[in-house]
Amino acid sequence: MEYKKKIDTKEYRTLFFEAYKYVNSVIDDYSFYFRLIGSAKRNLVLDKPNKGFDFDYQIIFYQSLVGEGSDKLIEIKDRFRHAFDDFFVEKGYEYGEDSTSAITIKMLDGDKIYHSYDVTLMTPNSVDKLCIFKYNDNEKTEMGLNEMRKSAMFKEKYKKIKGAQKWKELRDEYKIRQEEWNGERKSFSILMSVVNDMKL
Repeated sequence: MEYKKKIDTKEYRTLFFEAYKYVNSVIDDYSFYFRLIGSAKRNLVLDKPNKGFDFDYQIIFYQSLVGEGSDKLIEIKDRFRHAFDDFFVEKGYEYGEDSTSAITIKMLDGDKIYHSYDVTLMTPNSVDKLCIFKYNDNEKTEMGLNEMRKSAMFKEKYKKIKGAQKWKELRDEYKIRQEEWNGERKSFSILMSVVNDMKL
């Protein structure tokens, strides 16, 4: 498992921007923007055996969708998944997977994952905190909005990481935990746990 250089991932970040522009043109009854989060934003992209390298993106609605029922939230997520499919499948990607809290878009190399995108849908609540679309059951019949409580603590601690020694500590620990999970846990979740556990 090795870190990839930023220049080696540029084309995939550019491709997602093109995908976003397409999705934005198709879904025109909502206002939203996107942002790259987690490891790729911080140049911590690891190429994992059989799992490849991934990018975590958030699609964030400007308007609050708190109060919408489960069926409506599922419908919205389905619309985004199908719109991404329309863009990516013709470029050789698999159809997007409807996971618990993300849309996962994979490029395969034989029976291995070459790389993937994890896209989560987010909406602000009444106190300007973000909530994530997430299924409440294993059968994926009920969806709710879960407030991202740990995210605020992560952002504050991340700002305090300074100096080569602390950055090396972060990179080393992040790689260790990625190797332990080997793609079975989302990269952004691993990064948050590392930063939140660091002593600053």
